[in-house]
Amino acid sequence: YDLWAGKWCPVMTRVFGNPIGSLPEVVDSNASFGYISPDINLGCSNVPIHGVVADQQASVIGNRLFEEGDVKLSLGTGLACDRLTGSYAHPVALSVYPQIAWKLRGAGVYYMAER
Repeated sequence: YDLWAGKWCPVMTRVFGNPIGSLPEVVDSNASFGYISPDINLGCSNVPIHGVVADQQASVIGNRLFEEGDVKLSLGTGLACDRLTGSYAHPVALSVYPQIAWKLRGAGVYYMAER
């Protein structure tokens, strides 16, 4: 995924042999993702799913880090240091990788850097 273009990178999809059409659509973190299926025995069904975030991004939100410059350090089987960078995705340097922290409908993309 090309963070700066906001879409899958055609060159990299060719390098890895993944046609762009086989990759998922990247949507807002607070988009409507569907409903809990009645086939899943959770005691509820048709409950809407309106938010999806991944591992480190969920930890950033769970730790109430929302401002540019906020930093989180995760220690476990691995180590991750995440810093919110705001509306700018910093280029890769010294093993620091830009990532999307979240993308909210109407508010745009908020980035983080991870090492």
